[in-house]
Amino acid sequence: TQDGSVFAFIGTLLSLPVVLRSLSQIMAMATAFVIDTWKGSKFMKTLMAWKSTKIDWISFSIFIGVPIVVASISLCTGTASWWVITSISWFTLVFAYYTVFALTVIYHEIYGCLQLIKRNPELRNNKQPNWEESNLKTFVRAIKLRMKQRLSGRDYMTYISHGGDPHPDKLNYDELRQDNSCKVSIGLVARLSQTSIISKMYNVLDKPLRQYDPGNVLLQNTYFTAHSWGLESIYCLNPKKRFIAIIDGVGALSREQTLSSTSCYFMGTFLTLFVVVSILIWIELSAAGIVLVVLLGIALLYKPVRASLKLRRAYRNNILGDDGNYRKINRNVASEAFYIIHETFRITEPKPRLCYIVFGLEVILFFIIPLVVLFSVGNYNVGYLFIFLGVINLLRDAFDAPACVRELGSLEGIEENNTDKSPMSAWREKHRLGHIISDISAGEKSNIWIRIFVFFTLIACLVLSDAMIMVEMDGGRGKTIEFGRKSEFEYKGSNALNYASCSMIHNVKPLDGNQKNSLADFAFLSNVAYLNNEAATNSLNEWFGNGTVLNLVANVTEFKTNYEEKEGIKSPVEYKLLEFPSQDLMVVAVRGTYNSWDALADMQLWSSAQLAQDVRAILPLGIWWTDILSHIVKAISVIENKALKDVSYYRETTAFVELLRGKGYDNIQIVGHSLGGGIAMITGAQTETSAIALSGPNNMISRRTFIPQITPEALDKYTFNIVPDRDLVPRIDDLAENYQRIKCRSTSNNPISCHTGMRSLCEILYTCGSNGRPIPCDCAKKEYHFEKPTSTNGAIFSQECPTEENK
Repeated sequence: TQDGSVFAFIGTLLSLPVVLRSLSQIMAMATAFVIDTWKGSKFMKTLMAWKSTKIDWISFSIFIGVPIVVASISLCTGTASWWVITSISWFTLVFAYYTVFALTVIYHEIYGCLQLIKRNPELRNNKQPNWEESNLKTFVRAIKLRMKQRLSGRDYMTYISHGGDPHPDKLNYDELRQDNSCKVSIGLVARLSQTSIISKMYNVLDKPLRQYDPGNVLLQNTYFTAHSWGLESIYCLNPKKRFIAIIDGVGALSREQTLSSTSCYFMGTFLTLFVVVSILIWIELSAAGIVLVVLLGIALLYKPVRASLKLRRAYRNNILGDDGNYRKINRNVASEAFYIIHETFRITEPKPRLCYIVFGLEVILFFIIPLVVLFSVGNYNVGYLFIFLGVINLLRDAFDAPACVRELGSLEGIEENNTDKSPMSAWREKHRLGHIISDISAGEKSNIWIRIFVFFTLIACLVLSDAMIMVEMDGGRGKTIEFGRKSEFEYKGSNALNYASCSMIHNVKPLDGNQKNSLADFAFLSNVAYLNNEAATNSLNEWFGNGTVLNLVANVTEFKTNYEEKEGIKSPVEYKLLEFPSQDLMVVAVRGTYNSWDALADMQLWSSAQLAQDVRAILPLGIWWTDILSHIVKAISVIENKALKDVSYYRETTAFVELLRGKGYDNIQIVGHSLGGGIAMITGAQTETSAIALSGPNNMISRRTFIPQITPEALDKYTFNIVPDRDLVPRIDDLAENYQRIKCRSTSNNPISCHTGMRSLCEILYTCGSNGRPIPCDCAKKEYHFEKPTSTNGAIFSQECPTEENK
């Protein structure tokens, strides 16, 4: 409920670490699953203790065999929806197969970590391996190891080596510090852990311990040779990864290649900063803001640029001969390597008590509190799912195989007793766990997916917040809409073809008998829904004439009181009942996004549909799966059933329209802008009532999530959406058959303003003609880019509407 929204909001924020990590890992495993399937399920064959032929037959049956049989049977029986049935069966089978793959990966990751901790003396304080040790004790050891990895103070070293220099892995901490070419950076935790207060919770190590990078341990180094080189290779290189370049001998890089890589790096860095500045100028950021961003960019780029220059100098010094000239590359000798390595050493580590305290706080903050919130608000389905995800995250976080690799620098100890196991079997276990660590647990796939989810979360917040911003810009939270006198000013309409729906005369009754203004009238009423009752009455009288429209406030108040008492909730949805006595017509005007609770309703009602659209856009031939998207979104909605019920504004508006019908009102129309438009279309389809939305989110994909469900036929027959160019909101979900696209004359760098309800009303008046309706003063705002209305008697519009924008 709204009363507990702050508590729920805090719980939601605290759940993000578990949710984001779970989603990123799910997608990382899905990516690995797709790639492995495409390559013949080689990794799946190492996961399962089955014969290779059995895996191949299972894969064939799931991806091809069973779907073909289902499609053939559906066609033979004459089923019209054969493609939907086939697609659902294919998706279900593949999802089940992926689930088995994911659970098997998790099992082998946790089991491999168990083996390493139980068998490797280095992870047992040099105690002998003990496979009989209880899992609880092993769990405690695993937690201590993971917390040490997370909380320890570290020194970071960058070392450049070449030719016959000792390999950096063979040098200890003191030897590296004595090397003049080794750059040492002391981590923040290392500094803090040696302060007088925090040092009580840390132990300073007499001998710093090397922390290994899983990518280096698993031989995922980047090699540059004359044949593997690419112009963009250095620029795109992960600066934290080790790389090796061949500078002499077989496969050595040419001078042109190394010079081109350096030039490309600096050019790419400059172009990146230039693009950022260009975007800032395009969105008309202030000069001070641009300078601040440029300075910040220079500060962030200073260290990598300086490191690149140092690398270039080191390379140059290495290839210079005794005479100061470049040595000629000899491709007939053994290869000579030049490499840069990043090393990490642990110099302080937390005491066991601190490890347990931090672990306990993490469990309380990021698992228990969100779980309590979910169950306290009655969201049991999501709560059960969160338990499942949280427990798996807890186990994977505790039995962290990458942490073991960082500590050991190898996978020694994962094999069982080799006295009864062949070397090939031991290699298979190491290869399997190494594949899991490098491609899923500690690989780039997970990081990439986290960035993707964060990006789309920001986009979703932008889409949902723009409605609230635009309402503020319209001044539509209580102020009467100001007009120029209708007898003195007019828009004559476009000289070219007008919008086809300027006059909506089919199945839509004119509000006051003037058929020419149907589209403008509905856009106007969608804006009126935001006004308080006094302002709404004044604006309605200005638009339609005194007494033409009655604002039935008492009817709405009475219904809302009874509805809230019956449902036991505080209703957040706002709407007006407007009566046109001369036309025997009732109009329900639903308010759009007004506050954070409304924005939450937007997100929960349509986020699944938006995600389905995004996935469809990414997938090759994604349009083929359109018919099953509504089924997938319905399956997701089962999990968040309680959350959807709390924000189902349409339940109240549908009940209100049904009440009006029960009282004998047959001529009813529903209008709304933004969220109000989406709600209007849902209610219209459910009650078979004409609904006209302005910039409303659509309902074709999400139609099965509503109660009662909506059919495509109902949406096509009873709903109509006005869609401004570059407005993001009416592009959420798929459009039904009836809609009207209109122009948005804002500058291309300001697409958010295209969602403004008043701008859309002015666009309709400007293109269709005012036809006796008054012109809102806002239509003359400079940022709207409309011409001033034509005067019928020589009056000046800016004097009629003396606002700053009109002067």
